[in-house]
Amino acid sequence: MAIEFAVGPPEAALGQEAGRGFRSQMASLHGVTLSGGREDPYYSEQLSWSGCTGLYERARAEIGEAKCPQLSLLADFSTVYLPTGALRADIDVPGWKLRVGSLPELEGELDLFAGTLGLPTQNHEVDEYWQRDVYEDDEGDEVETYCHLRLAVSEALRRGEPLWAVR
Repeated sequence: MAIEFAVGPPEAALGQEAGRGFRSQMASLHGVTLSGGREDPYYSEQLSWSGCTGLYERARAEIGEAKCPQLSLLADFSTVYLPTGALRADIDVPGWKLRVGSLPELEGELDLFAGTLGLPTQNHEVDEYWQRDVYEDDEGDEVETYCHLRLAVSEALRRGEPLWAVR
């Protein structure tokens, strides 16, 4: 089983019907309007589910459970992080039960995790680290997931679009 990170409009991650349903619920229930994608969607490589749960478990052990609530959502496998801030919600749309989290808060948690472990945070450094240390040395699923998630977070923040972690 695999999961991937996607950056773009809801339709890119959920399909047309569920994407429209998500947009509608976010607007009516939470007053959040999501822009349409101005660029083609970004997709990470497919990653193992164990990498997502492993990243959360390692973050919890390294920085403490209270300091990684956004990473805890990642372990649910159907999460969207919004660039608009601190909204936390559960949204049901056809075929999906989504957890909604905060992209800026997720970035902060990743910064804290990276600082604790001495992992890179800048895109070019993360990519180089992934190629040199993780891919070549079989570093572990959670570090591989960190690298792909860090790059996806940067892309989502640059675009001002949601980051999807969906199976």
